[in-house]
Amino acid sequence: MNRPAWILAIILLAATVQTAFGEIDEGRRTALVGQFIEHHAAPRFEQLHEATGVMGAAVSGFCAQPGADGLKRSREAFRRAYLAWMAVQHIKFGPSLRDDANFKLQFWPDKHGRTGRQLNGLLLSDAPIPDASALGGLSAAVQGFPALERLLFEADAAGFFGATGARRCALAISIAQNMGALTATLAADWRSSMPKDPADFLKRAYRNYLEMFAVIADLKLKRPLGKSLKGVRPKRAEAWRSGLSFAAIARNLGALGAVFEGESDWPGLRTALDEDPETVELADSLAQQIIYGAEVSAARSDTLAEAVTTEDGRRFLEFLVVHVEQLKDTSIELLARPLGISEGFNALDGD
Repeated sequence: MNRPAWILAIILLAATVQTAFGEIDEGRRTALVGQFIEHHAAPRFEQLHEATGVMGAAVSGFCAQPGADGLKRSREAFRRAYLAWMAVQHIKFGPSLRDDANFKLQFWPDKHGRTGRQLNGLLLSDAPIPDASALGGLSAAVQGFPALERLLFEADAAGFFGATGARRCALAISIAQNMGALTATLAADWRSSMPKDPADFLKRAYRNYLEMFAVIADLKLKRPLGKSLKGVRPKRAEAWRSGLSFAAIARNLGALGAVFEGESDWPGLRTALDEDPETVELADSLAQQIIYGAEVSAARSDTLAEAVTTEDGRRFLEFLVVHVEQLKDTSIELLARPLGISEGFNALDGD
C-alpha cells in the first residue's frame, strides 16, 4: 500500500529538524509533571471512577429487578465506563500499577482464555459467589472489564433470567463494585500523586504515550487482522463482544492527541519543542493526523471483528496500522531530544 502524502511529508520534515532540538530544563520539566497530573491524569481517572459507579448502580438495579430494559441500561453503562477506561489506558505507571490495578481493570489480551475458564468455575461452583472485597484477592482475570463484558454481552446473557441468574447477577455485581473500588483508589492516588523524580516521571509518560501507539497497531489491529483472510482472528479484537473495538481505538487516539497537543491547563508534550517554523509545521501535522486517526476509527459503521473478514475492511485496517505506526515514529523524532531521552530509548522496554 502506498503511503499517504502526509506521511511522506512528515518523514521529510522530521529529517530536517531532527538535530535542531535542545533539552528542556529542570524547572520546565517539573512544571510539566505537575500539569500532567492535575489537568490530564487526575481528571480522567476521576471521570473513570464516576463512570464505573454509574455502571455498578445499573448492574445492581438490573439484578434487583431483571428485565430487558435493565440489561440494556447495564450494557450502555458498561460501554460508557469502558470508553472512560480507554481515555486513561495510555497511563500505565505511577498509581496505575499499584497493586496491579491496571491489570485488574483489564486483563487483556487473554491469550490462554483464563477469564472464561475462571468465570465458569465461579458460576458452576457450589461455593458462595465472592463479594467485591473477596474478589479483589482473586485472579485479575475475573476482576475487570473483560470479565464483566462476558457476563453482560455473551450470547448466554439470557442466563440472567434463568435458574442460574442469581449467581450470575451476584458475580456481575461483585465485579462492578470491585471496579468501583479500584477506580476510587486510582482517582485519589493520582490526585495526590507527588513524584520524587520529575525527569523519570516525564520519561515514563513519554514511554506510555509511545507504547500506546504500539499497542494499537500490534495488539488491537494486527493481532485480529492476521496476515491474510485465512489467518483472520476476529475474536482477538479488543472488546469484540460489546462491539467497542473501533470506539476504543478512537478514544485511545483522542487521549494521545491530548497528551501531545494539550487540554485544559495541561499544555501538552509539544510545549517542550522549539518554535522554529519547521518544527511547528511538523507538530501541527502530527496533532492533526492523530485527530484524523481517531475520527476515521469512530466513523466506522461495522465492528472491527467484521472488518477483518472483508477486503474493504482489511484495506482500512492495514492503512490504519501504517497511520498509527507513523504517528509513533514521528513522535519519537519530535520529542525524544527535547525531553532529554536518549536516541536509543525503546518505548516497549520494561521498567
